[in-house]
Amino acid sequence: MSFFAMRAHKLISKFYLASNMRPINVTLDSVTWEYAKEKPNFSAWVRAQLRSERNKREAYKIEETNKYCVLGCGRPRLNGDTMFCINHQGYGEEE
Repeated sequence: MSFFAMRAHKLISKFYLASNMRPINVTLDSVTWEYAKEKPNFSAWVRAQLRSERNKREAYKIEETNKYCVLGCGRPRLNGDTMFCINHQGYGEEE
């Protein structure tokens, strides 16, 4: 590829990519290359896989957060029906 063709390619790529998109190169071995060729849109597939991983990680964080007392003491909640640990059970109730 000539120097001018490379520059034109970079210009066209930047023009067509959305402002929040960034190009990245991925090195594949012969086996993964064959899998990638089977995908109609490999880039979209990679983006979907990365988003799925992010969503699973965020769901895990929420699940872990919901296991502990909301007052931030670090103790586990009594059960699924309460937001408090054993030390804070009855917190906020009228005495």
